[in-house]
Amino acid sequence: MSARNWSLSRRLTLWFVLGTTGFALTMAAVTAVYVFDSIEHELDVLAENRLKELRVRLLGAPTQNAEDFDRIANEIASASPDPLAWRVWSVAWGWVEHDCGAKELLEPEFDKPGPKDRTVRFEDGRRWRTEVLQDDLQVGLLLDGSARFERLRSFQVWAGSVLVVAVAASSLVSFFLMRRASRLLKSVADSARRVREPGSRVDVDVTHAPDEIREVVDALHELLANVHAATERHRVLYASMAHELRAPIQNLMGATEVALLSRRDGEAYRKVLVSNLEELRELGDAIDNLMTICAPREPQKAAPVEEFDVVDQARLRLEREGLRAERAGVELHIDAHGDTRMRGDRESVLRALRNLVANAIEWSPKGGQVQVEIAGTDAGIVAVVDDSGPGVPQALRERIFDPFYRGPSAHGRRVGYGLGLAIVKDAATRHSGHIEIETSPLGGARFRLTLPRRTESAHELAAE
Repeated sequence: MSARNWSLSRRLTLWFVLGTTGFALTMAAVTAVYVFDSIEHELDVLAENRLKELRVRLLGAPTQNAEDFDRIANEIASASPDPLAWRVWSVAWGWVEHDCGAKELLEPEFDKPGPKDRTVRFEDGRRWRTEVLQDDLQVGLLLDGSARFERLRSFQVWAGSVLVVAVAASSLVSFFLMRRASRLLKSVADSARRVREPGSRVDVDVTHAPDEIREVVDALHELLANVHAATERHRVLYASMAHELRAPIQNLMGATEVALLSRRDGEAYRKVLVSNLEELRELGDAIDNLMTICAPREPQKAAPVEEFDVVDQARLRLEREGLRAERAGVELHIDAHGDTRMRGDRESVLRALRNLVANAIEWSPKGGQVQVEIAGTDAGIVAVVDDSGPGVPQALRERIFDPFYRGPSAHGRRVGYGLGLAIVKDAATRHSGHIEIETSPLGGARFRLTLPRRTESAHELAAE
């Protein structure tokens, strides 16, 4: 089932609008409920306080008659922010009903006293409360708070209008911002598709672009540079491999054709076969190194782990290097001391040793020396390879371990494929060891390979 296409710009705009609208509506609803409850509570408290004020002032008056009541009640009503109306029922003063304040608010439904000491609420914002001032005097207070609720409704209408305008404006702003960002990203993608030449860059003006888009463009530039570097390394590798494989193959063909031109004795043919065998072995080593460094690593598949003696195996595996050193006029010495047994990937360790020794022979001049010392220590197995070549410049001591890195040639010989030392470092890393470069007492380079004596788990040797 194919995934449905969707637009980042449209989806982000939709999420922004929905989120903004939801937040605004929630805040508006909470505010409206809070303000409404505040007005309701304030009106209830105001009605109760006005009655208390009337009681206090009336009891403190010199006389208590209808005129005093009207004067005090009207003073309280005039000081109130909301219209007030008073209705009094009395038997002791000789009058049954008396109104003052905003009399027009008193409707027939308020002819009789309401529930005592309790405020009655009406939907239009009015409050009606009746209390006993004296044993024979009851006072009813009608407070009209409808104006407050009218203002609240007006505010709600105004706030709703502002909310609609704000949501619409934020939607437009978010749409244009997202559209601009998506256009920039599309420009980056189109420019990246047009990149063809090595070293080309994404041609997009990001001067005023957001930091995130600038980071995307910078990452693309870095990616293109890495791709170009990898492509260049592979191109050099393919070209050098073709050249290096072509030369020994031509040598093999030429030597074989010369041997077949005329009849020769068995010893002559044997020399040709021995020479061809050496060429084939070198080709085999190059192919083995290439397969080792280029083979994909499966995390679930661990390398074979076994216990072996490094020195015993090295003496057997370095016989060819001894013959190579003899042909090159280089003295090869192998010394060992201590317990050199270890547990690990035997083929990986021995291939690393062979590459180190072959590299030392390659760089040592005729009449030079290569010394190999393998020692068993408390830290593990330490293999030191010294040569009498020119040494390794400080600036190159990290780069020579990179796969396919090819430095200058040694004494006009073949440059090589840039794989041997990379395999050495790979073997050291997989065994939780390390490889170091120093200056040799022989005047050349000293490579020190340190490996732990024991690998507890085979998964430690699994490829990353």
